[in-house]
Amino acid sequence: KGTATDYTEHLSRGLEFLRINKIPVGSITIDGNRAQLKALSFDWINSLRHRYIDHDDFSKHILVNPCLCHRINNAYKAAYRNSQDLQTVVNELRDIAKACRENPEKVKGVCPNIQNQRWVIDFDICSFVLKHAEQIKSFRNFDESQMKELNRVLSILKSLTLIFEDPKTPHFKAFRIIENAIGALKELEETISYSAAIKDQIINYCQKSPDAGIWMMSYILTPE
Repeated sequence: KGTATDYTEHLSRGLEFLRINKIPVGSITIDGNRAQLKALSFDWINSLRHRYIDHDDFSKHILVNPCLCHRINNAYKAAYRNSQDLQTVVNELRDIAKACRENPEKVKGVCPNIQNQRWVIDFDICSFVLKHAEQIKSFRNFDESQMKELNRVLSILKSLTLIFEDPKTPHFKAFRIIENAIGALKELEETISYSAAIKDQIINYCQKSPDAGIWMMSYILTPE
C-alpha cells in the first residue's frame, strides 16, 4: 500500500530470505519515496532497523542509497515547475509532439508519448522532433534552433540517467559525474537561460539533500 509500515513488512521478509541463505547486503537503493526512507531509518521506532534487532549484525551495516535516476528526473520536473523560460520551450515541444502523434503518416514515424514517469522523456521527444523536423514543418511550424538548445541541455540529463541506470557504473564515480554535469549546465547558462534553473535543482536534489553524503563518502573512501 506504499506506507512505511508496508515497506517495513515486505523488506523484512525479503531480507530474511537473504540472511538465511548467508547472502550479505551492502546497500538498498530506494527511489526517493519518503515511506521507503522512513522504513529504513534509525529514528522511527517501528522501522526495519528496530524490528530486525535480533539480527542486528546483518541489518545495521546496510547503507540506504537514493536512486540517482529518480533524483535527476525529479530535479528536471522541479526546474520545469519553477522556470517560466523552461515551461515555455517544453510546452512548445509537447504541443509539437501532440501534433506529430495526430499526423503519423506525415511524420513517417511515431513520436514518443509524454510520460513523466519515464526518466527525462522530453529528451527522446526532442530528438524525435529534430530528426523529423523537415516532415513536421509541412504541417506545424516551429523554431528549430529553440529545440536544438533544449536538446543540448536535456542531453546532459539523459546522459546522467543512462550512466546511473547501468549496473556496471561504480558507485564512487557518482559524485564526480554529478559535479561534471553541473559544470556543463553552468557553461550553457549564458546562452540558454533555463540551464541555470536545471543546474540549481540538480544541486538541491543531488548535492544538498540530507542523504547526499553517501556519494561524497563513497568517492572519498575509494582510492582511485
